[in-house]
Amino acid sequence: FYRMPNAYYQPVLSDTMKGQLINVDTTEGMLEYLKTAWELFKRYPVVSIESFIYLTQGFWDVNDVSHADIYDFYGVTTEYRFGYIATTVFEGYGITRDSKLPALEAFLENAFTENEYQNIPFLPLIFAPASYVWFLLFGTVVILTKKNWSAVVVYSFLWGYMLTLFLGPCVLIRYVYLLVVSVPVQIYVLLKTISKKNLEETNG
Repeated sequence: FYRMPNAYYQPVLSDTMKGQLINVDTTEGMLEYLKTAWELFKRYPVVSIESFIYLTQGFWDVNDVSHADIYDFYGVTTEYRFGYIATTVFEGYGITRDSKLPALEAFLENAFTENEYQNIPFLPLIFAPASYVWFLLFGTVVILTKKNWSAVVVYSFLWGYMLTLFLGPCVLIRYVYLLVVSVPVQIYVLLKTISKKNLEETNG
């Protein structure tokens, strides 16, 4: 979203709203946050909708790469180790780097700190959060079309989780981790749905 003209992430504005001015860890704080958001929406509806679209772009645009260089104000280089995966080590936590396979470490750092994986055909699709949202949508359409109502429970849970992400501050791959690990379950449900429907049509 920050690539768009006049639309970019400003921690000085965003983080104070999220973390300091309003305490969203309490019920009162969350209600105050929602009240403030609603008041701003009523006052600036167009800007609010545009902001929501930019903020959630990584969930619906498979070509969006903001999730991989959202920390580029640090500098997306191996020096800072902020890229698709943040592998930086902060001082004072007793954690040190001691790689036993430096060549492999260098390869992975280049691929996922320098974000060179984006230059490999099809690989960016696997690591894009939007891919898993679209797969979830595809599966939802299939089970509803095939009228597999028992599968609705699984997909309702996943969509319930997905809806909470639309309220989040940004798009990161770790946020859709639940969708990623649920892919085998989704594939199983889809295969069972399709095979069951085909069997019913054959016997019917």
